[in-house]
Amino acid sequence: MFKLITPAEPFDVTDYASEYFRTSGEDTLVANLVSAAVQYVEAYTGRKLGVQTWETVVTPSGLSSVDLLLPLLSVESITHDGEVWPAEKYVVNEAAGTVRPIEGEAWPGEVTIRFVCGYADLPHSLLAAVLLIAGDLYANREAQQDVALYQNRTVDRLLNAYRVF
Repeated sequence: MFKLITPAEPFDVTDYASEYFRTSGEDTLVANLVSAAVQYVEAYTGRKLGVQTWETVVTPSGLSSVDLLLPLLSVESITHDGEVWPAEKYVVNEAAGTVRPIEGEAWPGEVTIRFVCGYADLPHSLLAAVLLIAGDLYANREAQQDVALYQNRTVDRLLNAYRVF
């Protein structure tokens, strides 16, 4: 179970999104649609878009790795019974989003891992997907439509490269 400690700053793309939607004076609506699109992208890809701090309490066994949230930027601390577990005793693999004890060490029991994850600079393809989704939400914000609506395949193509399975 992951607990959010410090949330990400909202992406300040309202002006950019308003220009993309060709609208003005609807900043609150645009910001809410961008926020909804960010939430969708995070859920779909399994990655966090803004830099944020999380904590998890786990009881790993032996030399097993603990999976954290992606993209993993750093592990701030690992504590056991209120004591900080020295950084020399574990290895962080940012690319895989994991942490494990070094060779010859084992997890001391239940540990609390505090870590930082998320994109500091949003990749262009993820930004494009956020704007496409928010644009679809803006253009189709009515409960019913006169025409059939279809899933945007471009969004899928932009996001699939970042999806965690």
